[in-house]
Amino acid sequence: MPMEGTNREAPGGNEDYLKYYDLLKRIGVLDELQHYRNEISNLEEIISQAVELLSKSSIEEVLEVVVQGLMDKFIPSYLTLILQEAGVEGKILVKCYERLREIPPPFEITSLDGYREFFERHPSSISFSLFEYKVPSPGLVEPLRAVEAEILVPVIGMGGVYGLIVFGKKVLGEDYTPQELAYIGRLVGFVSISLQNNIHYRSSIMDFKTGIYNASFFMRRLEEELYRVKRYGGHLGLIILDVDHFKLFNDRYGHLAGDEVLISIARDIKQNLRKGDVAARYGGEEFVVLLPGANRNAAYIVAERVRHSIELMKVYFEDKILHVTVSVGVTSCTRYRLLDPRKLIEEADQALYLSKERGRNRTTVYRKGLLSLAEEYREALLEQVRT
Repeated sequence: MPMEGTNREAPGGNEDYLKYYDLLKRIGVLDELQHYRNEISNLEEIISQAVELLSKSSIEEVLEVVVQGLMDKFIPSYLTLILQEAGVEGKILVKCYERLREIPPPFEITSLDGYREFFERHPSSISFSLFEYKVPSPGLVEPLRAVEAEILVPVIGMGGVYGLIVFGKKVLGEDYTPQELAYIGRLVGFVSISLQNNIHYRSSIMDFKTGIYNASFFMRRLEEELYRVKRYGGHLGLIILDVDHFKLFNDRYGHLAGDEVLISIARDIKQNLRKGDVAARYGGEEFVVLLPGANRNAAYIVAERVRHSIELMKVYFEDKILHVTVSVGVTSCTRYRLLDPRKLIEEADQALYLSKERGRNRTTVYRKGLLSLAEEYREALLEQVRT
């Protein structure tokens, strides 16, 4: 007879199950059945996590799901993501967690080439000890020692190897069980798909060189903000800036130095904006900034802050410290002076042209004649009456 407290509930009320319970248990059928029940439960859990992962729109959100999932299973000493950053030429993103709490990465990686070459030949998880044996390269191995690497899992998509996820030793020191390794493999499979989707989306909206938005995404956002102003009112500011004498700069210092300038300017612009403002590379050495809620004066203040910051900016290239300036054009609109996107950009561009004419390294605000403004205001009021 079974021991006291043993669950003898028959599936579906099957009396034969109860009749032969002891025999089924003795020959291992019940243990096998429990194994399959656990496996089904684990699959249901990973499917739930997969659905959540595929709904996330940022790498940070994806990693939050991973961290929460691991907390219910085991805790690695370190969890590290090494990934080609979307939309930024040559930039590697490293996210590191110690006992599932985010920390600054203890190392810097400037290229994925070595890892990419290895995992393109061996596209599956591998233990760190075996990786170290097969790839005796200090530049690839030593950074991973800093995070107590135990298991390396490549992030693979249709475009090849995007990066890798590094699991450190378990905090209690024991080995990973086969069940845990299976869970890691399944989880990272869905993580790879989610990260790939995120990378492709960000690549479609980001400027590859500078890491800020591209012109096509900016135009979509401009249309959305103009619609918001039309429906709800308020203000919308627009800034266009252009690097002064950039062709001469490239002729003197070379295009690589010019690229460093563009990257530095993009970074400087972002640092001087509010959350919700949109900065983009509009083409060549020209940048645009969208300022939701900003009237003409507020947009001018932001433009001057950006211009002055770039004027003071130092760009380090080889053994040189380089400086550039920018000329800036500003415009704005309201419900009563609502323009289509191209017209609004044209106004800012005209103001930019005046800044160039007046000596460069200055900001000019677009202003129309009084009669033109009155006519636009009258048309806006008529449009309100019609709608």
